[in-house]
Amino acid sequence: MRIEPQQMLDRAKRAFGGDPTTRVLARYRAVVGPVRSQEVLVVEAFNKLQNGTVPSPAELAALEFAIRAFRPSVLCREGRLGALPPEAIGAFPDWQGFAKCVSPFLYSIGRIDHGAPVGKIAADIVGTGFLISKALLLTNCHVVDILSQGYRLLERGQAVVRFGQEYATIPDQTPVPISHVVAVHDKLDIAVLRMDDGSATDDRTPLELEAALPSTNEPLVVIGYPFPDNERNPYFASVVFGDQHYGVKRAAPGETLAAEDQTIFHDCSTLGGNSGSPVLSMRTGRVVGLHRKGDLAIRNEAIACNALRDFLANVA
Repeated sequence: MRIEPQQMLDRAKRAFGGDPTTRVLARYRAVVGPVRSQEVLVVEAFNKLQNGTVPSPAELAALEFAIRAFRPSVLCREGRLGALPPEAIGAFPDWQGFAKCVSPFLYSIGRIDHGAPVGKIAADIVGTGFLISKALLLTNCHVVDILSQGYRLLERGQAVVRFGQEYATIPDQTPVPISHVVAVHDKLDIAVLRMDDGSATDDRTPLELEAALPSTNEPLVVIGYPFPDNERNPYFASVVFGDQHYGVKRAAPGETLAAEDQTIFHDCSTLGGNSGSPVLSMRTGRVVGLHRKGDLAIRNEAIACNALRDFLANVA
């Protein structure tokens, strides 16, 4: 995947609301520290793109880092998405419409945990999953590997899904036991789990797959349960996840960087725990991908909706 210069410039303009200002550089400084040489690289990259010249690799990397500092992660509470922070409103003008559109599906996205919790967020949480039918849950195969020690078989009691887990929302919903693994993809990181008999309810509406791949720069949203991930740039995480509330449902807006064959690349802010999160079109609220991996300030990948549809067509 390679981002073209014009695409980079357009993303930067949307993220910053114009040129790199003092406000933009202050946010960048909060991530990398008071390193003036790095701030200069951001400005130089932006100015060169404006003038039609190609920035150096170091300048492009600095500009990408600055853009990522403006990709927020918003808390969900009582079945509703929170408001965007002021610095992100201009980049995502359709946020309120998306929040209304996705509201009926928020309790169909759940946190997948070990069945015997130890009381520590990073140890209990394995990933995220979402309903594709009343009783079937879609997630990553590597989530199942963690739950099953690589055997890709589960029995009742090994895992649960929690469809609530919102910040400051009490009481929480009762966890739903996962009964077994229905199917895994031999090559792609996809798994289908079945919830316990009797757990299906009309209160949870399965998510729908989008008909086509998202276009480049299309606004997307990842909804899931990020947990503390201090090994991958804790300073960046403290800026994006400033409230430090982890293990609860969050929505992270961003953009499509590219859609190639069976993979979508995006720049939504994710951490450990987001594996298996739905990647949703901000325009339609439908699933364009299944988030599978990423680095907070580098690149995120999702399995594209066309690959998901082909796989699920053979799943009972």
